[in-house]
Amino acid sequence: MFGAPSEQEWLDDITRAYGEIPNFINLIGKISLEELPWAISKMDCYIASDSGNIYIADAVGVPVVVLFGPCCHYEQRPLGNVLLIGNDDNINSYVFETRYYFSQPKEELFAVTEESLHQLKLFISTLQTARTTEHAIDAQGN
Repeated sequence: MFGAPSEQEWLDDITRAYGEIPNFINLIGKISLEELPWAISKMDCYIASDSGNIYIADAVGVPVVVLFGPCCHYEQRPLGNVLLIGNDDNINSYVFETRYYFSQPKEELFAVTEESLHQLKLFISTLQTARTTEHAIDAQGN
């Protein structure tokens, strides 16, 4: 998890609600913006809302899962190995017509459906299969 030091309280809320998360690395407030591309490049997959970091992940070749809200992902999105999760019915913010307030509550704008969860599991499973195959090929070559 990346973020400014002020975002630690949000992670604390998540930890209180769901408990400790295995294999979770907290880099909130511990890494500079200049170090971020290197850290992201070490990931197997980057999952985030539509924010600047998804474009860094895409640029360094890391598969991306984008949880989009009201922004129009047809106008602007990563172009590499990407899974888009969101509700097209809620799109009402466009690159050149940005709005800051929306009629829908945040729970509706960023809702994750059973179909979205299925797509996410399939996407990650495909990444794991590709990684296992890659490791097997590397082992044969050594």
